[in-house]
Amino acid sequence: MTCFWDGLLRNLYPEDLILLNSNKNINNIDFILLLKKNNKLCENVIWQKEKLSKKILEENYEMVKIFNVNNINQGYECGTCDPFMILLCELLKININHDYNGHNIQYNINDARKTINYKSNQSHFF
Repeated sequence: MTCFWDGLLRNLYPEDLILLNSNKNINNIDFILLLKKNNKLCENVIWQKEKLSKKILEENYEMVKIFNVNNINQGYECGTCDPFMILLCELLKININHDYNGHNIQYNINDARKTINYKSNQSHFF
């Protein structure tokens, strides 16, 4: 099950991929590898109108760093303060609204280029 990665990629455009240093259409594995390569502490992201603590920033960085790309077909448990969505927000300078079972989770960054909306429940991300 790769619905998380499929969902993230579905809303990205060529100009977004260029910001990740890719100038081609990519698959899920390439996408994850680009995120891992561009991994950083995301000090500019505001989650639910709050700055993230240094500890959360470090934990998120480590989670992206150690993520095993070979396990993507086993599903991904997207969190409510998800490290990959935080990283996307920072790298692409985008706001993300994530509707999880009717609860809106906001990832924001100053001077965002655009806002992307995602939706998920206990078993599917789209």
